Amino acid sequence: MKPFENFDWKSFWGNSGGYTDDYTGKAPTDRDILDIEKATGYKLPESYIELIKHQNGGIPVNNIVTTDNLCVHLVGIYGIDKDKECSVCGCYGTEFWLEEWGYPAIGLVIADTISGGHDMIFLDYSECGPEGEPMVTLVDQEDDYSQEILADNFEEFICKIESDMVITDIEEFKQLDAAKQVLALNKILIMKGTRDMIELLEQAEASSYSEGVLGRLASAYNSVDQEDLAIQTLDLVPEASRDALWYYRYGCAYAEKSKKDDNTHHENKNTAVRNLEKAIELAEGSDEDNVIDYCMMIFDRILDLKPADLRGGYRLAYTYYHHYCTED
Repeated sequence: MKPFENFDWKSFWGNSGGYTDDYTGKAPTDRDILDIEKATGYKLPESYIELIKHQNGGIPVNNIVTTDNLCVHLVGIYGIDKDKECSVCGCYGTEFWLEEWGYPAIGLVIADTISGGHDMIFLDYSECGPEGEPMVTLVDQEDDYSQEILADNFEEFICKIESDMVITDIEEFKQLDAAKQVLALNKILIMKGTRDMIELLEQAEASSYSEGVLGRLASAYNSVDQEDLAIQTLDLVPEASRDALWYYRYGCAYAEKSKKDDNTHHENKNTAVRNLEKAIELAEGSDEDNVIDYCMMIFDRILDLKPADLRGGYRLAYTYYHHYCTED
């Protein structure tokens, strides 16, 4: 099947005046494509070739790509015209970012963001090899070149680009499936803030939401010092669906509560530690192992514990926290 079947290219590309000229090059020939592949050592994906044949790089009308973890603001998409500054082999192409900025050699820089070079988007060949179908990955220079997969392939990446408008109407939100609701909340959180996200979700009964949405709402309540509402929200999640992140959020809420009420300080503190221990247990060896780091920060920054405080009944918490404090 041909990539981008029935895709509307006319509404995809924008026109940002002279700035577009830094990206948009002449229509590529088959020879141009082969020359770039030879020069870079990477086979270009068919979907990317389809894009540059419609327009050889440029500024898209929409500029947002949202994942479970972040919301990326695009500037432009690179073409292959070597005479254009912002192109795969231009003066601000892949070689520049690898040599001058120290980005890892995982593939080809394919797009930039509003960060001014502090994170860049790559066609990522690190798993598929130079002849394979690359993922699209954001590399964050300021976070020790950490990597976040934006899409499994280039066509998926282009199709995920959306407007920077956020949903404010609860009925519109409820029409989305559960996965898209979570992405929409991530977008609101990053572009508008926590209170805007809470304001949207409070327009309907919390019991009507999926586990993923309830988790985001509870996390938002925790971040604005409404721990009781966070706990009430988390209690709506069925016990069979309570994962490491659920127990972390629950423990976080009780940790914060322990600071506020002297009468229930010890009870809330014990509840916090008990739930964080469970979070660590569920996170071990799973794709949620970053939750363990979150728990360590709660022990340190909110509960103000020493490793010895956990030695008695919390084997996992003690082991990880002892290592955490030793590293520091």
